[in-house]
Amino acid sequence: MTKPVAWCTALEAEYRALHGSPAIDGGAPSDPDRLAAVHARIHEHPTTALCLSGGGIRSATFALGVLQGLATVGILGKLDYLSTVSGGGYIGGWFTAWLHRILVRCVYRAASLERRQAAVRALDVGGDRPVADSGRALEDRDEVDRGFRRLKPELRAALVVHHYLGLTHEEAAEVLGVPVGTVKSRLNRATSAMRAELQAEARGRERMATETIR
Repeated sequence: MTKPVAWCTALEAEYRALHGSPAIDGGAPSDPDRLAAVHARIHEHPTTALCLSGGGIRSATFALGVLQGLATVGILGKLDYLSTVSGGGYIGGWFTAWLHRILVRCVYRAASLERRQAAVRALDVGGDRPVADSGRALEDRDEVDRGFRRLKPELRAALVVHHYLGLTHEEAAEVLGVPVGTVKSRLNRATSAMRAELQAEARGRERMATETIR
C-alpha cells in the first residue's frame, strides 16, 4: 500500500512544478512552522484556475466559447490550473491534448533553432581556437542532426522532451500522452538508432580515409 503523502510535501511539490524552485529550504515536512512558511510563500505568488462545470454537450459547447473568449483577451495562457467535471471534462480533455501537441511542436522548433545557433557558433572560430577543431565539432553536430532527422517522429519527440527539456519519464509521458513504459521504450529505441547511425557515419569516414591513402 502506498504511504500517504504529507500535505506540506504535496504543496511543496506543486510549488516547484509551478515556479521551478523550492518553496523553502530546511525543516521537516511535518513541522507546523514549515507548513506555515510554505503557505506564506504560496500566497506571495497568487495563482489562478479555470473551472469548467458539467451539463453534457451543451456545457462543453459553452466552455469552448469561454476558452475562445479568454484566448481573445489574452488570459488563457496565464492560468495555472484547469478543473473540470462532466460536460466540462469533454472540452477540458480536448484542451489538454491540444496544449500537449502545441508543446511538442514548440519543442521541435526550439531544438531546430538551437542546432542552427550551434552551427553558427561553430563557424565563428575566433581567438586561438584551431579551425580544424571547429570543423570537427560542426561535422559532429551535422552527423547528430542527420541521425535525429532519420528517427520516427514519436522517437524524436521522446528524445526532445526528456533530454532537451529535462523532463522525467513520468512528466514526458504526461506531455506525450503515452504510458511511462512507452516513453522508456522509445528512448531506448531512439538512443540505439542514434548510436548505430553515428557508428555507421564513423565507419564511412574511415573507409574514405583508407581509400584516400591508397
